[in-house]
Amino acid sequence: MEDFIARIEAYAQSCPNKVALVDNMGAINISYQNLEILSGKVYSYLKNHGIKKEDFVAITLPRSAKAIVAVLGVWKSGAAFVMLEENYTPERSAYIIENSKCKLNIDKDVWDEIQNVEYLEGHEAFTDHQAALAVYTSGSTGNPKGVIHEFGNIDRINRSSAHDGTPIVGFDDISGLMAPLTFIAGLGTAMVSVINGATMHVLPYSVIKNPEELENYIFNHKLTSVAMTPTLFRTFKSISPYLRIVALGGEPVSDLYSDEVQLISVYSMSECGGLIASFSIDEIYDRTPIGKPEFDMGLKLLDEDGNEVPDGEPGEITITNPYVRGYIGLENENKRSFSDGLFRTGDIAKKLDDGNYMILGRSNEMIKICGNRVEPGEVEAAIKKVLGIEWCAVKGFTEGKTAYLCAYYVDDIEIDRDALQQELLKHLPYYMLPSYYVKIDSIPKNANDKFDKKALMPPKVEDFRAEYVAPRDELEEALCSAFEKVLKMDKIGIDDDFYCLGGDSLGSIMAVSESGIDGLSINEVFRGRTVRKIIEIYREQGVYHKYSTGDESEEEREKKSRLPHTLGAEQTYMFDYQLYTPFSTMYNLSAMLDFGTDIDAEKLAEAANEAVDAHPALRTEFFINEEGEFAQKYCPEDYQKITVENLSEDELNALKGNLVKPYKLVKSNLMKCRIFKTEKSCYLFLDVHHSICDGTSYSIILRDIDAAYNGKVFEKKDLYYEYLRAREKAQSEPFYLESKQYFEEKYDGIDYDRIPKSNRNTKDRTMGEELDSLNLFEDAVDRFGEKYHLSRNAFFVLVSLLSLAEYNKTDKVMASWTYNGRESREDQDIVGPLIKSMTISLDMKENDRLLDIVESIRQQMDGAMEHSIYPYDFLAANCYVNDSMCIIYQERLVSLGDMCGTKVENIELPNENRAFQNSLDVEVMNTDEGFYVSLQYAECLFTEEDMKKFMNILRSVSSRLVNSVNSSNVIMKDVVNTDSDK
Repeated sequence: MEDFIARIEAYAQSCPNKVALVDNMGAINISYQNLEILSGKVYSYLKNHGIKKEDFVAITLPRSAKAIVAVLGVWKSGAAFVMLEENYTPERSAYIIENSKCKLNIDKDVWDEIQNVEYLEGHEAFTDHQAALAVYTSGSTGNPKGVIHEFGNIDRINRSSAHDGTPIVGFDDISGLMAPLTFIAGLGTAMVSVINGATMHVLPYSVIKNPEELENYIFNHKLTSVAMTPTLFRTFKSISPYLRIVALGGEPVSDLYSDEVQLISVYSMSECGGLIASFSIDEIYDRTPIGKPEFDMGLKLLDEDGNEVPDGEPGEITITNPYVRGYIGLENENKRSFSDGLFRTGDIAKKLDDGNYMILGRSNEMIKICGNRVEPGEVEAAIKKVLGIEWCAVKGFTEGKTAYLCAYYVDDIEIDRDALQQELLKHLPYYMLPSYYVKIDSIPKNANDKFDKKALMPPKVEDFRAEYVAPRDELEEALCSAFEKVLKMDKIGIDDDFYCLGGDSLGSIMAVSESGIDGLSINEVFRGRTVRKIIEIYREQGVYHKYSTGDESEEEREKKSRLPHTLGAEQTYMFDYQLYTPFSTMYNLSAMLDFGTDIDAEKLAEAANEAVDAHPALRTEFFINEEGEFAQKYCPEDYQKITVENLSEDELNALKGNLVKPYKLVKSNLMKCRIFKTEKSCYLFLDVHHSICDGTSYSIILRDIDAAYNGKVFEKKDLYYEYLRAREKAQSEPFYLESKQYFEEKYDGIDYDRIPKSNRNTKDRTMGEELDSLNLFEDAVDRFGEKYHLSRNAFFVLVSLLSLAEYNKTDKVMASWTYNGRESREDQDIVGPLIKSMTISLDMKENDRLLDIVESIRQQMDGAMEHSIYPYDFLAANCYVNDSMCIIYQERLVSLGDMCGTKVENIELPNENRAFQNSLDVEVMNTDEGFYVSLQYAECLFTEEDMKKFMNILRSVSSRLVNSVNSSNVIMKDVVNTDSDK
């Protein structure tokens, strides 16, 4: 057996900068060198905790590259792992951890601890028959059952993952992980990728469940090899030209062929791990063969007596695998499935004349739902527990390409189906929920007076149809039509339950794709179930689009502006994060200004139009160019002039909750400006997506509206598209590569604390905010700056880093800081995302001089600005796994005291869709009342109390710094306390 860990370690030497894992929609890249370092930290941590061979370690991390790093680290320690989904019920997780006798659980808190240990080089020696992992599948006893794989099987998994001698995932491939990491298919995909030195993207479920987003992701990231279920592949409307191979598995393959990409039917299961057989789909088959083994798995077809059947005759597929031990603690199951060195799959097949195998059916009751293996007994146990009944039977049925479960009961009870489904989700994954619940008069028995499951007939779908109500508008009509096509039924009404009519999760994906309704997601289908409710939910939270573009008077500049440009790194970064949380308003820069009654509303509208006309970025749209990259271009032709909207104050109040809405990012304008006139006042609403506008830009827009209203003539000097051309040109010059090298040498591989430590771990992506005064004024900060030759921005970068060090009780910290990016006179009037984000770090000891720390800050910030042509902070995500605290200083950007000749007030707008990008943003604002700090934080990580504590530290560190200005030889322990024992 090859030492596959040594092979992965070798990539860190031979191709250290090659990306191994991509996560977070492309925002996080882990190179093979960093994979070696991070997994070495896991190894070190486990060794320090006494973990050794044959010990099991649970991995309970979110679906991410971290989980794969943890797997490699566990194997380096010589131990074995079991992977748990973060969304498993506590009951299921507890059972698996107890059943596998895990000695340690790598959850988020432990992962954070691991980041603070020293990297340990190398790995423990292991043998073929040493435990490597346990995979849990649905169990007939009511509990999941775990099968143990030994290290020797990892080599078999890799060697079998090929077709016609060519690896399905090879060194030059960019693969995509779609299967859950709790499945052998997901784990196998991940391990084969890193063992072969490929690059693998960990796709989030939100993308996988949305066909359009999935197609776009595969195309935009140029994936070459992916694996998915046939049902999911059927939803694709186009095939990326970069794809060379698609492996189809998890359910029977039929009626599928493509001349655009090589389709491979693959056959495997949890008890084997590697591919038992594979088949290149060369035409459309009613029932596609599973192919034949690429690697000798000892495949045989046996009859009921254990004899090998002649070619062409049906028999049960069996394989030999000396590196799989069988089910944990299930002696009877092992006798039935693992005996005489054979594993009995339960699949009945025959061997065809050409040597390929064809699946004919199942020998037992197990059924696959949406590619997931389901034992009805586990579902029965959950239903009996939830309903408190003594008897329940669950049976699987397959009709055409759809498989579903039906639950039968005899008790005289009324079942609230929706409530029952929600309760069952606490015990079962979504794909194990029955589609139907049928009351029967009595338990069917056979001649031996035993329960006869064969006597349970499939439900009559017509019995579950609601009284027909026709669709009332275009949206309902489109979705009803999609349901009819997916379910192959006629006249589906708006009150028919999609899932009661045989729909499932993958059917939902197909329906979403078929409907053509922009922004509709599988989550709304799952929540609403009926067309009526689904469309209600969609309208309540769906994406709001408003197109507004404008004209330029200078023909030559307009012609040049219409030339497309690729997105900048900062735009791509925002684009990816917005796709990660598509219904959030994390990048909406919005305000509603109350001008009172003395303003001329029509004149204000004219001023707003003139100001918007002056800035081409405000009429910029994103699109996909011929190279498959996201790009931007000037699109003024669809622009609608801003006009005064007359309405009542009550109508405006009702409208306020719908003003700040997520943007459609592709082929849509990214700016909204509206003027409302009521009986009480005149209001200006301005909302711009951050990808085309930064904080300084927002101030420029308001400044120009004010200037235009007051009759001041301002030339159209906005050089946004000239700026884009200059930026693209600079990327081909030697200094761009020099700047890249500058940042990589300075920051790559640094492992410092980047955010405040947290004991919280929820799924809430809501953004919280803590706003308070620092009790600090300009004169005190300026005195400190004069002494140490430090700008105000640099001062607050220093304060924030020192505060993070004190909060975490560490002397090594790293963060990001920003500045407005306007580095020349010509840049000053540009509206666009010129803001720059830069990395900065501190490594200090308590006896270091403050003077030296300040000098380090100044040198790093000066060096960053000098080399800012290279967007390291956005592109070099592989230099760290976790995001960094971001420090933003705002120097009186927007003054709303007097505008357009009248006093203006800012109106707070409802915004229920806020989400976080960074785990923590520290935004310092200079106001007439002194410096204020807004802590915008991820509520899934931090509580309000955490942020109040951090705010107090910021205030205290600021005070200590400015009070030290009259002292000489100040050392760090006088300013910040990082002693963990205090």
